[in-house]
Amino acid sequence: MAETVTASLAEATHESGGSHTINILTGSNPIEFNTANPLLLVIVQLILILALSRALAFAFAPLRVPRVVCEIVAGILLGPTAFGQIPGFTENIFPPESIPFLQTLSGLGLVLFLFVVGTDVDFGLLRRAVKPTLAVSTAGLILPFALGCAVSRGLYGAFSSSDVTYTTFMVFIGTSMSITAFPVLARIVGDLRLNQDPVGLVVLASGVVNDVLGWCLLSLAIALSSAGSGVVVVYIMLCLVGLWLFLYFVCRPALNWLARRTGSFNRPDGPTQGYVCAVLALVLISAWFAQVIGSSEIFGGFLVGLIIPRSLGHHFAAKIEDLILCLFLPLYFATSGLNTDLTLLNTGTIWAWTICIMVVAFCSKFLGSAFAARATGFSLRQAGAAGSLMAAKGLIELIVLGAGLQAGIISKPLFSAFVVEAVVLTLAATPLCLAFYPPHVRPSACDAATTSKDLIRSSSIEKPGFGGVAQQRTRFAIVLDQLEALSGAMVLTHLLAAGGSGKGPAQGESDAHLTTASSASAPTPRPGTPSGPASAPLSLTPLRLVELTERTSGVMVASEEAASHLARDPLAALYRTFTSLFPGRIALERGEFAMTGLENWAETVARCAKEGEHEMLLLSWRLGGPRGEAMQPGAVESFIPNPFEALFGKVSVGTPAAASSDAANAGAPLFAAFVRDVFLDTSCDVGVLLDRSSNSSVTPASAPKHVFLPFFGGADDRACLSLLVQLVRRAGGALSATVLVLERAPEPTDEDRAREDDEGKLDVQPTATGGEGSSAAPLTPGLAPYGHGLTTRGGETHYGSRAGEAHHGLASETADDVALSAAEALSQPDGPLADVLRVDRVQTAFPLATMRRRVAALAEPALVLVGRSRVDAPSHRAESRALLLEGGGAAARGSVCASGEVRRAVGEAGTALLLLGQEQSSRCVYVLVVQSEGTAGRRREKRMAALKGEKGEKGEEGA
Repeated sequence: MAETVTASLAEATHESGGSHTINILTGSNPIEFNTANPLLLVIVQLILILALSRALAFAFAPLRVPRVVCEIVAGILLGPTAFGQIPGFTENIFPPESIPFLQTLSGLGLVLFLFVVGTDVDFGLLRRAVKPTLAVSTAGLILPFALGCAVSRGLYGAFSSSDVTYTTFMVFIGTSMSITAFPVLARIVGDLRLNQDPVGLVVLASGVVNDVLGWCLLSLAIALSSAGSGVVVVYIMLCLVGLWLFLYFVCRPALNWLARRTGSFNRPDGPTQGYVCAVLALVLISAWFAQVIGSSEIFGGFLVGLIIPRSLGHHFAAKIEDLILCLFLPLYFATSGLNTDLTLLNTGTIWAWTICIMVVAFCSKFLGSAFAARATGFSLRQAGAAGSLMAAKGLIELIVLGAGLQAGIISKPLFSAFVVEAVVLTLAATPLCLAFYPPHVRPSACDAATTSKDLIRSSSIEKPGFGGVAQQRTRFAIVLDQLEALSGAMVLTHLLAAGGSGKGPAQGESDAHLTTASSASAPTPRPGTPSGPASAPLSLTPLRLVELTERTSGVMVASEEAASHLARDPLAALYRTFTSLFPGRIALERGEFAMTGLENWAETVARCAKEGEHEMLLLSWRLGGPRGEAMQPGAVESFIPNPFEALFGKVSVGTPAAASSDAANAGAPLFAAFVRDVFLDTSCDVGVLLDRSSNSSVTPASAPKHVFLPFFGGADDRACLSLLVQLVRRAGGALSATVLVLERAPEPTDEDRAREDDEGKLDVQPTATGGEGSSAAPLTPGLAPYGHGLTTRGGETHYGSRAGEAHHGLASETADDVALSAAEALSQPDGPLADVLRVDRVQTAFPLATMRRRVAALAEPALVLVGRSRVDAPSHRAESRALLLEGGGAAARGSVCASGEVRRAVGEAGTALLLLGQEQSSRCVYVLVVQSEGTAGRRREKRMAALKGEKGEKGEEGA
């Protein structure tokens, strides 16, 4: 009976047909091709294609191999060249009957991709460099086309059949030789950071012109192949002209009207869904019309992309480009790879023609573009770089070759030879450009004003008065990288612009007393630095950082002028509006705009600070509320345990909010790596504001009204002291300040013993040297990868004193004494800052614990200034270790300090402050970590020394 029922069910299932006939539970083959449900095999093919292409891209990323090359190679490997030689692979994974379905999907993706390429075409680039652009694009098109036509005579006899006329074959070969891969070119320009360089701008503009003319030549070649006579060719070209006129004069105004009607122009997230649907429908209609008149459907999509308004083009790319690049294009490369059989290149004659194709294609493109660039005023290096970039082929040539193969113009052996040429020339573009035009010879390089002062790190020994309290910084730069950092930037700006009535120089009192009190420690004024009263306006330059994505549209946007970006950037506009509230106190400069990859942010910041001759660079780091304040769990979540926490080791410590803070601070190590790079690369003073405020706690009453400085000693602390004095002087009584001088005692003092009785003894033994023999074990792994190609580093960056003392050098201690004496003179009853500045001296065996206790006892909102203290400063490693391990490390695991990258970025004093709980640090939500110019990192020294060595070699060669 059971067998009868089973047989009946099986028979019913079989008779129902459709997708139910494939079922692994009934023993069916899941990769067997079924015309009723081809999607199953297509999914398997897609998974294999994407996995192989991404694996190759990841493996060759350190070599700067363009991703498109990896996708082309993946398609070739899946074809008969490699995997096709495995018995049963092609018959089971890529059976011939499944190829039409793949070609249909890849054809649709190709139409959409050419539409996106059309939206990226920016004819505005021509206006910025008309003469060199026209020269490079014309020479880079005519010479390769002419030489390609010459080579086509030999190729026609060796590879073509009698069914193809020589004229059609000649036009196609000339087009293949002359076209430039504009998307690949834009990606290489972005990777090499040439967006704002004259070479990059001219190459991109020339690529735009070359791209448009190349597609016109391709349309001509396809029309010649599909037409039966010359009259038909003329009709096809006239129909294409009519299509373009209809799109430009009818569809373009209609789309603009629809965009205004739907409000698509004013939406920050791009056009509405209705507008997007209308445009995509027009793309498909245009592609269909171009195909039925005898041209290629991809040309119809390209024409629609050209009429999309420039302000909406990048929004379209952001919406659909990822889907196209991640799914459809690898599918197209796979279908092309199935037609590429390198085993057909099996004779010396064929390989000789392949080498001839590569040599002619490269030399014609390189020499034509390079000579044109040189004739229009570029140097030899710049001309070589332009020629190298214009020789890139890649994706666009593969599309042209696929169209020629589908039209029957070229054979499979010739197609394979051209694919090899496209891969080789695209691979050669990046290394050749770097060889001709390395970063250190570019006009924007930071070595233009390199002097001996830049090559040797300034320190307290070389400049005993560096960081004296009389130092008045007048040129500041502030980094704006994301909206979350805006609140911290406003706090810093408010402090710099603070002013009011009160005793001090702001009321017109002379600075003579101040100058006399600190003459011993006053540095020599820098050239070009304005001198004047403490209330003189400060120059503040915003530096807007934006991440450069992998999209071609992003590269084109990055090539626009910085002024246009700043004019329409909402974050920069908000900051400009805020600074306008302080007329006469802040002089806001035009600002800088940089769109680059995350891995280049620190170098970009350092370069801008160097070129702008800024005296201090300010950054804001939004950390959220202390101990997970920003992410409080709900009432139900607080009482219901999560069974997966114990299973996967994510057990909450203390409260559920502690677990929430792990997610809130997950990105802290990545930003800490950026901060460390800024500290290492920047040649001026750097201040990083640690903003732990939450959205609910930010009120006018929470603005800092007091500045607290724990002074341990060293150049960084002296820089903090000079900044504190400058802020207090400019505030004119609106800010008060306390300087707590912490002197390490060899034994616990009475205050330390009283604290031990109340709070319990720290697990650390004080020593006269500060416990240098103990090192803190990291709470997280030393090397962990993070997104966007960045990694955190586990190495220490605490550099020992040059004087050889256990804490810091004798000269540094002398400079500390001089700076503190000048500050104490200002705070005396007859001093100009007596009402607002207080200097206290405390001896303690536990400096960090004393600092934390004083901060927790603050009576009003305060800004705490701490030095990063990685050079020429006393070390608190043993006490810092004890604080990290206090309570079994619960406090560290509940904050961003669980990451060793964060601890190295903010220093030991900053780490101790971040470990304060919410109830202890309610008055201290802002901590400014300062690194002095005199303690800049060693990476800058090595780079400058290398540049000096290169210049020396060039000088010797010239001599």
